[in-house]
Amino acid sequence: MPSYARSTSSAYTVTFILLLLVRVIKPSYALFTQTTRWGAVSIQRNSQGTFCYVPASATTRDTTCKGSSADLASVLQVHLVQGLSIAYYNGVDNVLLGGSNYSLPAPANMPIIRLCVSGRAGDGGFETLCVNAAADNQLSGSPLCQVVLAQQFVSDGCYDPRAFRPASLPSTAASYYTAGYPNPTATGGGGYPTTVTSSSSSEWFEAGHPGFIAFLAVLEVLLLEM
Repeated sequence: MPSYARSTSSAYTVTFILLLLVRVIKPSYALFTQTTRWGAVSIQRNSQGTFCYVPASATTRDTTCKGSSADLASVLQVHLVQGLSIAYYNGVDNVLLGGSNYSLPAPANMPIIRLCVSGRAGDGGFETLCVNAAADNQLSGSPLCQVVLAQQFVSDGCYDPRAFRPASLPSTAASYYTAGYPNPTATGGGGYPTTVTSSSSSEWFEAGHPGFIAFLAVLEVLLLEM
């Protein structure tokens, strides 16, 4: 094939891929765009640029959502078995909507959306907090559930849920760490669901994702052949 023909073919291929990306990748305006403080806790970027929750030490000894925070009990259970340390959930069925880059609807059309955050305090202890999402760069809300539990695993690198075994915790939380996490079975081990459904596929396009890295490699080869 003549070189000009190969160049034209490569150009068409690259153009097609770029147009496809424009259609697939939707604009995302990060809910957390700056350090957000609420009393002694905060949401801020770690050294890798990821927004993470930084709890205060020994602020609670609860292991369940009680009283006025009972509405958040089911979303707490969903949050503890998925990997995003900052996550938003549909208020009806607790379906995962996205991580810290989830864009909230306009206030006039704001449904009930739950926000759950998990992290590790300076003393090594864990905390998970769930609230009704209210606005950009805002953590406070009502009702509020705050427990001394970590997630089963963490995929965003904000903390290591296996790095610490508290020596002084309520018996429920202590068994949670020493005997492994509650068994997420349909028979009710811990009451956790067996699956978590996500309504967003934007994680594929995050820097560092194997699929995205492979795509960039193919794109680079095509550009070199032009």
